[in-house]
Amino acid sequence: MTSINEIDPSPRVNFYPNPTNGKLFIDNILDYDRMNVYNYKGQIVDSKFLSAPALNYDMHAFKNGLYLIQLMSDQKTVTLRVIKN
Repeated sequence: MTSINEIDPSPRVNFYPNPTNGKLFIDNILDYDRMNVYNYKGQIVDSKFLSAPALNYDMHAFKNGLYLIQLMSDQKTVTLRVIKN
């Protein structure tokens, strides 16, 4: 049984469309202050600081393939898997 104190109250990060043709919308990210984007080789292809609750992220310049978007704060990290077509 789980107590109410163990439930994470932060909203779930939403991202769409996935797969994307270039524009990716990410919201509920106010709990995170930075973002790294990795290609399938594990190389960082972009990095930015976050300060808004949502982000319209432009992936048009990226080659088609799988990308990992890592949202981070001092307390937590979430990783999103995104396919760029």
